Amino acid sequence: MTIADREAPHAPSRGCYQAGCRTKACTRANRIYDTQIRIDRLNNRRRVTDATQTRVHLNRLIAADWSIREIYKVTGVARSAIDRILEGQEEVRTSTALAILSTPIGPPPGRPQGVDATGSVRRTRALMHMGHTGLTIARHADLGDDKVTRIAAGRFTVVSPDTAAAIARAYRDLIVIPGRSARAQRHARLNGWHGPLAWGEDIDNPDAQPETEHRESRAGASSRPKVYADPARVAELTAAGRSAAQIAQELGCHQRTVIRARRRAEMAVAA
Repeated sequence: MTIADREAPHAPSRGCYQAGCRTKACTRANRIYDTQIRIDRLNNRRRVTDATQTRVHLNRLIAADWSIREIYKVTGVARSAIDRILEGQEEVRTSTALAILSTPIGPPPGRPQGVDATGSVRRTRALMHMGHTGLTIARHADLGDDKVTRIAAGRFTVVSPDTAAAIARAYRDLIVIPGRSARAQRHARLNGWHGPLAWGEDIDNPDAQPETEHRESRAGASSRPKVYADPARVAELTAAGRSAAQIAQELGCHQRTVIRARRRAEMAVAA
């Protein structure tokens, strides 16, 4: 460091002192740092701590739809330090841990209120079940493919309204197009993910359960009584605000039977 550099206005720091600066301010910053180290040692305070709890908290922030950029802007922790913690670093500076752990779990500040990620997760999984890749979904949603992959994996508990709308838009576009990736289909089936028909109109309802119909033998199918859903009755219950699942439960039929009856009723009105 040149004399001109030392005399130029700058923020005093221990790092500057170690680089050769001997201004009064940087000398004082170095002395304060050394004094704090001695005090910590006398009080048996460690300057580093196990990183596990900090890593768990970081992952919870990410699950709440925080980006790494938002985390380091709020906490003041360098992005490289955050990356090392997420990659499995065993110990972290105590001050770094406190900065991260003191950040409450919830929507990132300045962002619109988050929405439940259930619908977005189910939509991405259903499209993959059809054979669409995460990259294809990402392109139609105008999102990063890494984010779509993490949504499908259930890494998010909430997403921004914009993200939810983008996934819903991609879902509407792709649900009518057969997917071509056998690998995506195989991955979806190995993870027990369901296709669009399993959710019907309840895809956004966290309490809804997937409706899976396994193919039965002809004998078994013929011995099982079929329940007919009157389109007029279905239309009446729909107008009363009932969901397809609620109507199916009341009529004693399958949810898809209700959905088909709704379509017949709509077609009759249109005609």
